[in-house]
Amino acid sequence: MGKPLSESLAEISAHAKEAEDHIAAAQKEAHDKIVARREKSRTTVEASIAKVNEDIHAVGSTLAEPRS
Repeated sequence: MGKPLSESLAEISAHAKEAEDHIAAAQKEAHDKIVARREKSRTTVEASIAKVNEDIHAVGSTLAEPRS
């Protein structure tokens, strides 16, 4: 005869818990990667905006200078 039902259910429960733990870890890892990418993108965009503003200011200063 096979294992008692309670033993089989305990094993199934342990496997289900392990699967839940793996899924939770994968979700956290995916979330952390998304947050890191978002922050990297934000930093890149902010740097690009600063560079464009700097270039606009430089062009404005050049245009404001009197010509000889």
